[in-house]
Amino acid sequence: MPARNAAIWMQRIGQGLPAATTLFFVICAALPIRLPFYAAIAPAFGLIAIYFWTTQRPELLPNSVACLAGLLQDILLGTQLGVFMLVFLVTRALVFNGRAAVLGRPFWVLWLGFGMVSISALMIAWTLVEILSGSNNGFGTVALTAVSPFVVFPFFVWPLFRLDGLIVQVE
Repeated sequence: MPARNAAIWMQRIGQGLPAATTLFFVICAALPIRLPFYAAIAPAFGLIAIYFWTTQRPELLPNSVACLAGLLQDILLGTQLGVFMLVFLVTRALVFNGRAAVLGRPFWVLWLGFGMVSISALMIAWTLVEILSGSNNGFGTVALTAVSPFVVFPFFVWPLFRLDGLIVQVE
């Protein structure tokens, strides 16, 4: 009986890993780390997790988690409420519908898919912030913010693949 209870708990923990890592990535985006280009890359941390888990385990990352992660990111980064909530929900919906194009393919296909998604999602976020704030911060910053996550994607996804392997072992 104790072994069965342990297996049930391990399965529940495994099912919560996508939500926990997504929220962890969003919190990490708000940390005041003094690294070159960190501020440009940080807004995409949550987007990386949303993209990965939606392609690999969409049933474990429901819309409610994407919504909560977006709201948390809006609060922590100081963007207008609803911007990243909307971006994360739209991203999740689009990736969910197109996930068959990357499943079972080489890693570079997943990576290229993220590149297209991140550029689009961060351009939408930038446009919404510009419209809602009534400011014009220029396109140079958003270009760096949209392209930089593509470069660091493999470093963030490698541990997520390892966690995904743990989920498979528990199931």
